[in-house]
Amino acid sequence: MSRAVVFGAGGIGRGFVGALFGSAGWRVTFVDVAEPLVARLAADGRYRQVVVRDDGETFVEIPGVDALLLGDEAAVVGALIDADIVATAVGAENLPPVARLLAAGLEARAGRVGPVGRARV
Repeated sequence: MSRAVVFGAGGIGRGFVGALFGSAGWRVTFVDVAEPLVARLAADGRYRQVVVRDDGETFVEIPGVDALLLGDEAAVVGALIDADIVATAVGAENLPPVARLLAAGLEARAGRVGPVGRARV
């Protein structure tokens, strides 16, 4: 199963990016600073997206999700090592800590991947 890591579990993260990957069958790991939200996503393993149209609302179940706190650096780096794609959905003021973790994840991946992108044996 393909894996995506999404920094930011707010409206854009869950409502667009996570929903896009989740609906396509990807496993999505959200990384966020909001402890109650992270705990709920991790416990439920899914969330409901509200789709609003002129004729009313519908709810779409987005399965296959988990979540990590931004401060849990080892777990976030571990998720980045295993990710097939990474996306950010955070405001500019939150980019420095995200960038630092992305750099750590890339460094860790480089240690596990050879120069042409193949896993070392």
